[in-house]
Amino acid sequence: MAKRKSKSPGGRIFLRFVILTFAISWAFWVPQALLARGIIESVWLSDLLASRWNVAPYGPTIAAVLIVLVNRGPLGLADFLWGGLAQRFSPYLLLPAVFLMPALCWLALYLTPQVGSALAIPVASIPAVAVSMALTSGPLQEEFGWRGFAQPRAQGRMPGVVAAATVGVVWALWHLPLHFATGDEGPQYSAAIAMLVGNIVNMVFLAILIGWLYNATRGSVLAAMLMHASHNIAAFVLFPVFATPEALPFYTLIMALAAVVAVLVGGPGRLGRQRS
Repeated sequence: MAKRKSKSPGGRIFLRFVILTFAISWAFWVPQALLARGIIESVWLSDLLASRWNVAPYGPTIAAVLIVLVNRGPLGLADFLWGGLAQRFSPYLLLPAVFLMPALCWLALYLTPQVGSALAIPVASIPAVAVSMALTSGPLQEEFGWRGFAQPRAQGRMPGVVAAATVGVVWALWHLPLHFATGDEGPQYSAAIAMLVGNIVNMVFLAILIGWLYNATRGSVLAAMLMHASHNIAAFVLFPVFATPEALPFYTLIMALAAVVAVLVGGPGRLGRQRS
């Protein structure tokens, strides 16, 4: 008599990761939104949220680290972290990791009538801005969670493109309190809930592109960080599409087309995953 296969725990672990991530980040971001809206007033809380103790942006990575540590111990955690950074991949994949997002953002501005597509900052300033944003604007804080932990577990239960899109929706919803906070997190949050649907759509396309790169590099979190960083640098600084409302439809269309190409190249099921 054949043994009955047990259900994969990947779905439960993915859900635990999402709940823990939201709990960590929203514990800081919800009070931040309430303060910004004048619903509550507290000087010490404002000071806390403006300090280095506001770990909200690190929620995805903290959640991944805690779950791996509990389930696999210190050695498993070391393997998880080092494996994501040291994974070898073709150097040709550095090209989309670094240059794809600036090219797409430039194209969005180029196609926008009466909007210039020149660099918004001097070329000499790019290295310093790139390092600063790579360390503070999301890649380091998030990618061990979204791609390093969540995506492979989602892919264990669903096709690659669906898994990447699912991570993208969760990723967008995770930012929800920031839509009600100040504009410090970027101009795309200034319209509050009115921008949420568009933000979900765009982040799904971005998640598919980063997800394809993560799979194509055999699970390199470093490569995912590079693409995430290059997107933020391009979209917010070099070619600020989010600060240019007229460019947003072109940006969305271009991101959608790029995501379709990634699915066609990587396959909807595998999304770039290498055959074992």
